[in-house]
Amino acid sequence: MVFIVLSGYVLMLPIARTQDGHMPKGVWDYFKRRARRILPPYYASLLLILALIVFDPALQRPPFASDWDTAFPVLSKAGVLTHLLLVHNLSAHGYNIDPPMWSVALEWQIYFLFPFVLLPLWRRFSILAPLLITIAFSYGILQSGLPIYPWTAPWLVACFVFGMAAALINFQQAFYRKLCYRIPWYALTLLFFLCVCFLGTTSRSHAPLKCDRHRPFRCDPQYA
Repeated sequence: MVFIVLSGYVLMLPIARTQDGHMPKGVWDYFKRRARRILPPYYASLLLILALIVFDPALQRPPFASDWDTAFPVLSKAGVLTHLLLVHNLSAHGYNIDPPMWSVALEWQIYFLFPFVLLPLWRRFSILAPLLITIAFSYGILQSGLPIYPWTAPWLVACFVFGMAAALINFQQAFYRKLCYRIPWYALTLLFFLCVCFLGTTSRSHAPLKCDRHRPFRCDPQYA
């Protein structure tokens, strides 16, 4: 979660320092830089893990009562294909092969939402628009009863927007800086904490969703 917030902050910094609110070198340069940073190490790691699994038969058999169980089946066609396309976090194969890789797919997808959805909303309305929309969307998904998976993590998109907001407060026009000092942060923090506790309590009546193959997973606001 911290990495996602920092990612939103860092990516928003050069835009917050501009006068027109656009990427200094354009969207194409943005995607080239993102691809150079994330794709080579991701695919190198994926190929190395697949090679280890192929050449070590012991890794192809699930051990007894281990966290490694969530990575099986490791060599399914759908699992490998979704990992190659960086969409495995949106499917039942999010934890296959190497469980932590779900976060790389989510980060890659946020890179597309940033210039095509989040920035236009901010420029057209304000930073409150993408913030409220992503919060409402993630909460709606969690409360919808849909069979989502824990590795889908839609609430992390809202965390990314919080990072964007922090960059604006620090480096944008004087309006944001004045707003920073006028907002009662301690009161808002307490209010937010109470809201999370209330929402988590009211969601206790919801039936647990089967979000993985081994145990029920409660997809409620307290997890988010």
